[in-house]
Amino acid sequence: MPNSSASVAAVRRSTVDLDAFQNLVDAVADAVIERLTQQGKVDQRPITFDLKGLMDYTGLSKTSITTLLREEKISARKEGVKNLYERASVDRYLRSLPAWGTQEAA
Repeated sequence: MPNSSASVAAVRRSTVDLDAFQNLVDAVADAVIERLTQQGKVDQRPITFDLKGLMDYTGLSKTSITTLLREEKISARKEGVKNLYERASVDRYLRSLPAWGTQEAA
């Protein structure tokens, strides 16, 4: 029968090595993200908004947002009873609106 205490020790050593490696990977990833953020290359805006967040982001009313969702002009995901409105679809909708007072309007 193999030496079980040696096997247990080897498993513990490999687990510790794996934990150390994971910690190193996490530290490097955090450093890369921090550096990219400082350089302005990481978009830190939220991917989704709840209703209040979307109202703050766009300045639109609850009724307007509900209408846009019903007309499928913006999209949302369902999390339980809560709608999570997708920023990308909202941004697309806002860019589709006519621009006033800018070169884009011409």
